[in-house]
Amino acid sequence: MPASTLHALSQELEAVESSASNKLFDDLLSTYYTPLEVWYTRSAVDKVLSFFFFVLDDAEVGFVGAPPFDPRYDYITNNNDDAR
Repeated sequence: MPASTLHALSQELEAVESSASNKLFDDLLSTYYTPLEVWYTRSAVDKVLSFFFFVLDDAEVGFVGAPPFDPRYDYITNNNDDAR
């Protein structure tokens, strides 16, 4: 690109960056969009993690209430004779 074209582009960029609409857009972006985007991301991650931990807790339920292995108890309950 010729130098005159680059100079014209830089002048146009300066005009856009110094405009009132650009300042308003930057203000709206930093005031509303960014905090809402952060909130949405946190809530989405929280939902995924809570589902993940729910699935893990649900998978462990069978193991939490299981009685300890006792061969004497198994032998007595599985055989009808009194083996004490």
